[in-house]
Amino acid sequence: MHQGFPVPPGFVVTVDAYAEFVDIDSLPSNDEIGADADSFCASIRYKITSTAISRAIEDQLRSHHEALQKARDEEIVYAVRSSATAENLG
Repeated sequence: MHQGFPVPPGFVVTVDAYAEFVDIDSLPSNDEIGADADSFCASIRYKITSTAISRAIEDQLRSHHEALQKARDEEIVYAVRSSATAENLG
C-alpha cells in the first residue's frame, strides 16, 4: 500500500540506466534539431531502436523480471509508464 492504494510489486529502469544507454549511442542534443525536425527525430528513433542494451542493464532487467515471475503463481500483467527523464532528476 502506498498512500492507501494497493501497489503491485515491480521495478523501474533508472535515469542512470537511460543515461548509460544514451551515452553508448552518442545521441545528438536537441540543440542540433535544425530546420528539419522530422528527419532529426527519425534519425534519433533509428539510433535508439537499433542500439543494443548493455549487458549490465540487460542482466538487471532479466533478474528483476525473473524475481517477479517467481513471486507469482499466475500470469503477470505488466504496465509500463514512461516519463521524461527530466522529471526524475531531482
